[in-house]
Amino acid sequence: MISILFVCTGNSCRSPLAEALARREWESMGSGLEIASAGLHALPGAPASELAREVAREDGLDLAEHRARALDEDLLESVDLVLTMAAGHKAEILRRHPESRGKVFTLAEFSGHAELGDVVDPWGGEIEDYRKSLETLRRHLRAASGNLRSYLK
Repeated sequence: MISILFVCTGNSCRSPLAEALARREWESMGSGLEIASAGLHALPGAPASELAREVAREDGLDLAEHRARALDEDLLESVDLVLTMAAGHKAEILRRHPESRGKVFTLAEFSGHAELGDVVDPWGGEIEDYRKSLETLRRHLRAASGNLRSYLK
């Protein structure tokens, strides 16, 4: 079993979308994956943002039951791989927890498509901003599936 944690700032937009999308995109890899999400500055128990829920529904995903959780040392230690939405998230995790070096990557690094860049935070934007973030996530996750397969071996 490989446990993967997607991390963003508040665990209300990008990382919940990444979690839900990864579950669907990577389901063909079997039951050897455990996928979750958290935020560096999350308000524990908060729902996904309204627009994140809306773009998720448009894409056949469901964030209705999502509740934010904050990244803490125990959670970080319990997972095998941490994929952050932006370089700043990775830097903050490594500053707080330098011992986690080697298992924390930006999604762009892990996907091998740095040209796609960070997943831009849509918080406070229009629905089109959320759609763009979801599409960036989809492109990264599809590209990352090859790297993930090597992790599963």
